[in-house]
Amino acid sequence: PFYVEKPLWETGHSYHRFNFNTGETCAVGFQYRFHPAMLEIRRDTFLNGYLDFKACDDLVGRYGPDVEGVIAAHPIDTALWLLGPALHVDLHSDGISLNGHIRHKHGFSRYTGRIDYGPRISQVECGAIHHLTADDGMYLDALSAWLAWVEGGKRDERTATLADGLAVERVLGGLADAVVGVHEAWIAGARHRQPAKIGVVVAESATQARTFRRQTLDLVFG
Repeated sequence: PFYVEKPLWETGHSYHRFNFNTGETCAVGFQYRFHPAMLEIRRDTFLNGYLDFKACDDLVGRYGPDVEGVIAAHPIDTALWLLGPALHVDLHSDGISLNGHIRHKHGFSRYTGRIDYGPRISQVECGAIHHLTADDGMYLDALSAWLAWVEGGKRDERTATLADGLAVERVLGGLADAVVGVHEAWIAGARHRQPAKIGVVVAESATQARTFRRQTLDLVFG
């Protein structure tokens, strides 16, 4: 079992050894599913059939020109989760900004995002405007739900599977070639930047998962 903060690229090889239909307890950390506002967002999405995401933050200096991974992946996962599979994708990115829409089985989603200026804005309109404010609780809830699943419990419906992560990467995969030149230019100029790290929690057994849970609870409650 493993929990990965950022989904794997479909063009990689690591995921091939997992069979998505055998109950592998592998999860992707799409924490928006656990956001306190998500209950109302789900209700409004089912009523109105659309999601309109708007986001910006000054993050390019920290992560480089990766608007897809920094602020687009989570909203896209939310849209695929609530509106169904993507039938048509029309997204445009230069690495710094991303705009466009996706037509889903049960509606459509629209995206406007930038990572070159602040202050932070993250909101979605779906009949009403909901603010996706920073929330530490959603990270802890997502991790706790996965640990309970690893220990033998039922998977929380909000927990994103590896297959869900790859569905997002299939949507973003079409943008990769278009922004590769931007990435290479930025990397060449970043002489003193520390390499980015992807956060991964791996549990080799249910016993180790229980250890992770105890450590998490210790961090939260002291």
